[in-house]
Amino acid sequence: MIKRLFVTVAILLAAAASFAAQGERDFLLTDGGTLYTIESVDSDSVPHLKASSARLLLLTVDEGGKKTVSAVPATLVGGMHFNPALNYDAESDTLFVFWQHRFNGGLASEVVFNAYSKGTWGPATALDDANYDIRENLRIAVTRKVEVRNEDGSRMLVPELTVHAIWWHTHGRSEEARYAMLTIEKGSVTSIALRNMSDFVSDRRSYLINGSYVTDLLRHPAVFEAGSRDAVDIVFGDVTTNTMHRVTLKPVAQGRLRIPIGVRDIGFEPPSAKVNSTGPISAISSPTSNRMVYHYDSDGAVRYVMFDGRTWSGERTLALSQTLSRDAAIDVLRRMLNTE
Repeated sequence: MIKRLFVTVAILLAAAASFAAQGERDFLLTDGGTLYTIESVDSDSVPHLKASSARLLLLTVDEGGKKTVSAVPATLVGGMHFNPALNYDAESDTLFVFWQHRFNGGLASEVVFNAYSKGTWGPATALDDANYDIRENLRIAVTRKVEVRNEDGSRMLVPELTVHAIWWHTHGRSEEARYAMLTIEKGSVTSIALRNMSDFVSDRRSYLINGSYVTDLLRHPAVFEAGSRDAVDIVFGDVTTNTMHRVTLKPVAQGRLRIPIGVRDIGFEPPSAKVNSTGPISAISSPTSNRMVYHYDSDGAVRYVMFDGRTWSGERTLALSQTLSRDAAIDVLRRMLNTE
């Protein structure tokens, strides 16, 4: 137990060094023109809220220039609330907020979600909240269709909103990518399926690490939505085999039960470039191939490594300037990936 605690504390100290630089806001624009912004802020910056948490979440709703700002109630009491992400159910006009909550003096964390509809917050719900476990690098994506498998063997796609959440999970000396699939019907989460991403791995290859490898990149899972809207691709690392995997998952309906099905798994070597990031590492992918880029901010530049479907590039740099903003640099990377 003592050794496990020391490992957990070491991970927390490393996470604390990069905490201030983490992505602390997300945006969502509805078809109706409402802009939602969720942001993690120090509670000291909003003293009128009298929060007992060190960091909390503020939601801004902008309806044609008419703005309202409110705190997510569940983030006012205890701990640190950060890394927020938004999703929206148009059918019920319901906003879903996902975030990470660190508590117990930083010795534990959980992934939490909360629904907001017509100015009212529902109860907050934690995913996978075992104590003394650490969860970080949360990412979400959605599918809009579910495959229905009938008793006669026929299959069909029907409209249904599913949220796919991926994060890095540390439990003592064990660490891995963890996944949740949430089915949403009429603004309510009707089912949650929790899995380890290793459950979907079929490619069992492994790689030796040499001095230039940085395993931290393996701990930053990414999720990409398929153009067909019925599947997601999840890229994640395995620190025991030093392998990166790209797994395609789709939600499948078996009666009233919703389960994630692994469609394919590709294992490949991680990049050998040294990644000098103390903040978040994000990823973008080609919509038609396995080409992808991991990118991060460092010293006034966007730095990145590119996977061409077979091999990784070395670290490359796009220096930021008055004519090349961070958003423009990322757009350049996205357009590069879209050029086959």
